[in-house]
Amino acid sequence: MELKKELKKDSDKLCITLEGNLDTSTAPSLETDLIKELVGVKEVDLDLTKLIYISSAGLRLLLLMMKAVKVPKNLTVINPNKTVKDVLKISGFDNLITIINK
Repeated sequence: MELKKELKKDSDKLCITLEGNLDTSTAPSLETDLIKELVGVKEVDLDLTKLIYISSAGLRLLLLMMKAVKVPKNLTVINPNKTVKDVLKISGFDNLITIINK
């Protein structure tokens, strides 16, 4: 499945909106885009309202974002569905990042 992404950078904050599946087939393209966008970023908002699924490749990208912002809690995941939230909990990411439901 295709991954639709929208990246908006404002000074030292990056807002990312994802739609579809974040897995081994879609993560490499997103990583390429993120590497240049994460330079100088101190805060990331990741809107997952329309993300259906996240695999270990997606979790690896979360680690990349956490390293970029240097303070893991400055990575905020917004509106993950139950499946995505369960993956974040099982992997322990829920203890490292901020997860909010609006």
